[in-house]
Amino acid sequence: MKRLTGLSILIADDNRLTLEALKGLLELSGATVIAVTNGQEVIHALRSMPKKFDVILLDINMPTMDGLTTAKQIRLDPRFNDLPIVAATADCQAEDQLKCYEAGMNAHIAKPISLHKLCEGVLAVLQKHPQPVVDNEQDSSVISDAELKQQILDRFGQNHTAVENLIPLYAQEFIEQLNILKHSRDSKTIISSLHILKGLAGTIGALDVYNYVVQFHALVKNQQLDNNQIKEKLETLSRVHAVNLQRLQQLFVKTDTPIHFQKDENTQFPPEKCKQIIHLLEKNDLSIIQYVKDLSSQFPNHSELRTLNKFIEQLKFQPALDFVLAHSKNCLQSTNHDK
Repeated sequence: MKRLTGLSILIADDNRLTLEALKGLLELSGATVIAVTNGQEVIHALRSMPKKFDVILLDINMPTMDGLTTAKQIRLDPRFNDLPIVAATADCQAEDQLKCYEAGMNAHIAKPISLHKLCEGVLAVLQKHPQPVVDNEQDSSVISDAELKQQILDRFGQNHTAVENLIPLYAQEFIEQLNILKHSRDSKTIISSLHILKGLAGTIGALDVYNYVVQFHALVKNQQLDNNQIKEKLETLSRVHAVNLQRLQQLFVKTDTPIHFQKDENTQFPPEKCKQIIHLLEKNDLSIIQYVKDLSSQFPNHSELRTLNKFIEQLKFQPALDFVLAHSKNCLQSTNHDK
């Protein structure tokens, strides 16, 4: 029998990647899961179904109503005095754990969360042994590809497909937060986005990104960086992310998707766009996602762009590059003549 079979668990996290990962891990272990994105939705679910849930899993840093406030609100209702509440957060210092317990939570699980840690944490509170769960995962990013792959698979219960499906979501979420960071001068916003990135990278197993963001986050939080230094660190973060993403793609994203060639000369890539597509793909630059999406909107009947977009949405950049090069001889010739 799966370890969490028969349990009904309510989880709350405002990050799509983390929410999908947690939901998948819990369901993999046999639990029935309802997922929401903030504390107000948790309160609403409890009031609507007061006897349904065996455990609540709360992120701490959520908009609308954060995890600590949510836990305090739940404990005001005597019906939920004995309902176990588990904090799932990247805030793992001793003072952070103390705040969780003071808010009425029963346990604290540090992100990134593995299948083992999740099951142990849930089972511990049901047996009324509240304690933080120790993470035995290797911190150093200096590990082989085989070790990294096994570490990530262990976290996701050996579910290769789950990891492959989450990688594009990780990339999209990373772009969103990076854009916020690039356009923000507000320290609270920067700290919040870095906190989110820390959770994203930890969840998916982008170890170099995770370690870099942990240091970056601490420096900003302690007001040790000026605007120019933050800008420089963001540029470095983009490069670190590109390298880590490529590594994750090589480990988990299948590249054996068949490429279908078309002979219709009228379906060539727009010459003025072709060189930029190739440039972004060769750099493994995530801005290619939005770039091709915009092109697809401009040329909705362009069959090759539709195919290319499918590759890129799945982060299959090498097959995408092969596809473009195979279809772009005329384009490459024209761009070479322009030099």
